[in-house]
Amino acid sequence: MFLYEVGEGVAHRSYGLNVARLANVPASILDVAATKSTELEEKIQKRRLAGLVSGVAAILANGDGGDHGDALLEQLAIGIELL
Repeated sequence: MFLYEVGEGVAHRSYGLNVARLANVPASILDVAATKSTELEEKIQKRRLAGLVSGVAAILANGDGGDHGDALLEQLAIGIELL
């Protein structure tokens, strides 16, 4: 049995494979799903990292940046937390 807690924000993990196991989905299908899930997670991580690099570049290019720089720093901090 799984216990869930509803909270604000985005879920960082999917429990679909665990639910599929509980539903007795065949292992061969679970293996393919696990591989695809890993591939998708890696792709998302690469996109997030590219976004962080762009954010750092924007901060460096703008110097202090004033309020705009503060917003970029906030976005950067959030992006780092998501890694």
